[in-house]
Amino acid sequence: WEPKGNRFGVIHGEEANYADVSFYSMDSTSTGKLKHIFTVPKKQFKSILWSPLGTVALLARVGHPSEATNGTYEWYNVTENELIGLAEHYSATHMEWDASGRFVCSYTTNESWEADNGYNIYNISGRMTATINMNKMYQFLWRPRPQLYLTAEQEKNVRKNIKKYREEFKREDDELKESMRSGKAAERRDMRLKWAEYLATKADLVKAIEEKLAEFKIGKEDDYIEIEEVEEEFIDIKEEVDRTRKMLNSDDERD
Repeated sequence: WEPKGNRFGVIHGEEANYADVSFYSMDSTSTGKLKHIFTVPKKQFKSILWSPLGTVALLARVGHPSEATNGTYEWYNVTENELIGLAEHYSATHMEWDASGRFVCSYTTNESWEADNGYNIYNISGRMTATINMNKMYQFLWRPRPQLYLTAEQEKNVRKNIKKYREEFKREDDELKESMRSGKAAERRDMRLKWAEYLATKADLVKAIEEKLAEFKIGKEDDYIEIEEVEEEFIDIKEEVDRTRKMLNSDDERD
């Protein structure tokens, strides 16, 4: 059953691995008339997890890590009959919504394969916001939230006019974003102007440096002189007399 609602979901079918997921509503608590909303056909899901605030139903398959099909999720807006998110977390063993209904966590607590333990956190539309690997993680718990201060009538009014509020909040968000963009653009423009002013104040100094360099003719190719340095290294010479050879005299025959 949907929390604080009149809708519920059913997983049904004849095949073991593929089943249909159907959603129904009770038009009136007084008459108990049953109304079919829509059906998601041929899925491998084992659980329907409603957001604590209702409206969004998460179809999940979690369980023992050895099952190959574990870790597939689909988010549905039951009011709009719309698939709003898809995700995968293979080997996940648990799935838990936080008390606000804004986030949901899939996590693995496997004592046999502790190195694969960890958790993923998704927002209400199925977009992943965090993924953490944590060896030897055995439990995940959301912090409890205090009870809402809205009365039942006020909460009912919010649900009834949720589209109007959504448009108002979106308009306010867009105005805030545009204001931030305009502010940043103005800030960058001021920085450019200040930089130009700073360069203008240093123009006389730059001109004086250029004139000084011109006096020394620094910077022209013709002003450079190539100097070649040659180093000579003297090696000691040692003379030795070969006394084994016979010295010639004037009577010896010569070639």
